[in-house]
Parts: sequence; structure tokens; C-alpha cells
Amino acid sequence: MYYIQIDKSIRKSYVQQIVTSIEQAIYNKILKDQDQLPTVSEISSFFEISDIAVRMAYQDLQKKNLIHSIKGKGTFVSLRPYRTIPLKTFYDQKHYLLDSTDSFFRRWLYTNKEKDAHLLIKLHATLNGFPIYHQKIKFYKSNLDQVKSLLTEHIHIRDFFIRLNHSEEIVMDNLFSPKSADLLDVSLLQIKVKDPVHKIVTKVYNKNHEQIAEVETLMPAKYISFEVLL
Repeated sequence: MYYIQIDKSIRKSYVQQIVTSIEQAIYNKILKDQDQLPTVSEISSFFEISDIAVRMAYQDLQKKNLIHSIKGKGTFVSLRPYRTIPLKTFYDQKHYLLDSTDSFFRRWLYTNKEKDAHLLIKLHATLNGFPIYHQKIKFYKSNLDQVKSLLTEHIHIRDFFIRLNHSEEIVMDNLFSPKSADLLDVSLLQIKVKDPVHKIVTKVYNKNHEQIAEVETLMPAKYISFEVLL
């Protein structure tokens, strides 16, 4: 319980102090995946504070998917996803548009009827309750029904565009630009402001060098890393 710090002399609430202490312990790997946390009564007795404050702190941490409770067993640190993607695989866009291990996946379809008419798709995937990527794909001159049909399949991104374009001759330019999370990233990826984020912008061209799509991918660096395979 040493990682929980409560200072009764400051104006910060006990709830927030408990939340901050456990968050920092998880992010600094003092608490690891599946570690068991002390009970509500253990914390309240040790610090001589009310059970209500501890219970509210645990509820806040559960909403953030950082901890979870198992009836009859206790409260544990949630298993956080971590993926290592071979860099060449990502450059070649051979990773899956929808990974079969993703436990939750949402997609939104928009049509833009302005002068640069395009179809915009937003993809959002989570694993164990943690967002692992948010992706925006802007299509130019694409058929909505065909795009929707392909999105139901387990398909690589490159194959997705090959089939959409009816040609193997496509070029995909990738620009990696690491960034610090802003307020929008925080809401999408459930991370903190200034946390490191992988931002990858991929421009897709057909054999006539016409741009047919643009993909913007955001991945939290704390869950996703890239490796070079020699």
C-alpha cells in the first residue's frame, strides 16, 4: 500500500489523491497487470478516512479501465494491451484493418457532399477496454456500398485498397510523425495530455498517380511500439 499517498494537509480531495497515486503506480509499473489492490476497508482503516472516498476512487479508476473487480476475489489492475508491430509490416500496410483479437470495434461512415466530395470512415478499436488505435480514412471517388462490403472482411489495409481500386498497382506513402497528445487525442485514446502518440499519415495513389485515399492513424505509444526486423 506504500504507493498510495494521502496528505491531509492539502486541499486536494482524498478521492483524487487515491486515483492519482494508483494511476502513477500503474504508469510507472510499480503496479503490474493483474496485481491485486488493497480492499476498500484496508485503505480506509490505514489512512483513517471514510469508505465512501475509497469506493469513489475505485469507481473512477474502473471507469478508466485501469482496474476491475472480481466478485469474491478482490480488485485487480486490468490487463493492458501491448503490441509490437514489425516496422516493415506497417510500411507495407500488411497489418489488418480489423484485427481478430480486438475485443471491441466501432466504425462510422460519413459522406461529404461538398465540392471535394469524398467518403470518410472513422475506425476505433479497443483491446481489454483500452483504445489501441483511432483511424480516419478519406476516400476519393469510391463507391460507398463497395467500401462497406469490404469493411465486413478480415482484410489487410493494402489488400483493401487493391480490391477497391481493382488494380495491384497502388503506391502508399507513409509519414511517421510522433507527437504529444492533445485534448482530442486524450478523449479518443484515453491517455493524458502530452503522452506520446504515434501519428502515421498514409497517402494512397493509383497507377495514374492520382490520390485515391488518405489514412490518418493515431496509436498510443504506451501500448504500441514498432520494431525493425533484420
